[in-house]
Amino acid sequence: MPCLGVTLDYGLVASLVMPMCPDGSINEYVKEHPNANKLALLSQVAGGVAYLHSRGVVHGKICGRNIVIAPNGRPLITDTGLTQVIQAQEGIFPWRLPSESVRWMAPELFASELDDAYTTSSDVWALAMTILEVMSGEMPYHPRRQVHATALAIMDGVLPQRPDNGIISDDLWDALNMMWTRNPDIRPHAPFVQWQLDVLRHAVEHPLYKL
Repeated sequence: MPCLGVTLDYGLVASLVMPMCPDGSINEYVKEHPNANKLALLSQVAGGVAYLHSRGVVHGKICGRNIVIAPNGRPLITDTGLTQVIQAQEGIFPWRLPSESVRWMAPELFASELDDAYTTSSDVWALAMTILEVMSGEMPYHPRRQVHATALAIMDGVLPQRPDNGIISDDLWDALNMMWTRNPDIRPHAPFVQWQLDVLRHAVEHPLYKL
């Protein structure tokens, strides 16, 4: 999301001025627009993540509430407060996240307080959780309620359950499982995820077009 400027009008701390997006988050948007092309929106989100990564930036907090819909219908990635610049191959040390972010965190981020680091791979994991979130209309690991239990499940290698309403196709579920690979070194990169989503979108829009 573009930054329009900085203001001190709301206290002593400087605030970033961003464009107004009355349609709210992508989650709110798809609820209000049930016929919205979710795969097309998510492909654009993946493209935004790919752009950040190409500029040497790790977002660190990708989730549905941090994606808003612009007046022209395009999704914009926001919440730059945790966005970090990649500083080394090993990544960067993560800031402590609020409990609301645990459901989108990659397992390696829980491994060690000294060695944890947000990377492009952990962003891809979070992107997969966001895809599931938007497609299903539920938070990852729904209906688990306890944050600590969810964190333990992620560390133990438990993946989200596939929705039983048929909203997630076999091909999309396979793509998500690739993004949830335990080893971060072999997860697909964001540009490949964008390509996969584009192919899946075309397959839905044009049934003769197959992955």
